[in-house]
Amino acid sequence: MPQSFAKVALTPKWIGALFLALAVAAIFAALGQWQLGRALTTVGTKTTQTTTPLETLTKPGHGFKTDDTARKVTINISKAEFLGRVANRKQDNKTGTWHVALATLTNGDKLVIAYDFSTEADFFAFAPDGKLAGFYLPSEEPQPKKTRLFQSLSVEQLINQTDAPIGEVYPGFVAISDAQVANPIVIEQQQQKTEINALNAFYAVEWALFAGFAVFLWWRMVQDERLGLRQSPEK
Repeated sequence: MPQSFAKVALTPKWIGALFLALAVAAIFAALGQWQLGRALTTVGTKTTQTTTPLETLTKPGHGFKTDDTARKVTINISKAEFLGRVANRKQDNKTGTWHVALATLTNGDKLVIAYDFSTEADFFAFAPDGKLAGFYLPSEEPQPKKTRLFQSLSVEQLINQTDAPIGEVYPGFVAISDAQVANPIVIEQQQQKTEINALNAFYAVEWALFAGFAVFLWWRMVQDERLGLRQSPEK
């Protein structure tokens, strides 16, 4: 009479093989989880956000974090120096410019702000001060400029307009959306959603199958030995 599966599987050889199979399966499962994390990407921003003081979100000299894009923040400006305008800004189906300035916050930090949208080439608005709200955005790639008319909002390019050394500044800039300014900037926010990368998702499924196959292979080998014992000729 053939031995039971449990009797064969509980021999030291196959118990050791089971632990090895489980270890391999765990590695494959971890790789699958990592691949799945790469397959799921969150884009856009939350439609409802808690407004956060900028200094609690990041600090001057720190790198810009992707998760901070379009975060609603508050800043407290003690003074601001006009730097110029940034062209080709779109708002309410109109094309215009942003006024930009280098702001000194009440705690001494330096920050580039965009504080006014205008469609008039000769319009000038003084830089605001006080406590204001806006959206924290990443610096853009520098583009050729004409005097104080910039084609992109590059923090480094803008602060090079100042004569005196200013030290470290925030890596991003704040677009002022506060109603206290004459023409607040409107930032269109993409609703947050999760996108799936099909290739990475396929790899994640593959790793899961490999993990299952490692355990199945152990079961198959035990079963083969059991069947081999049953089919071996009697002495």
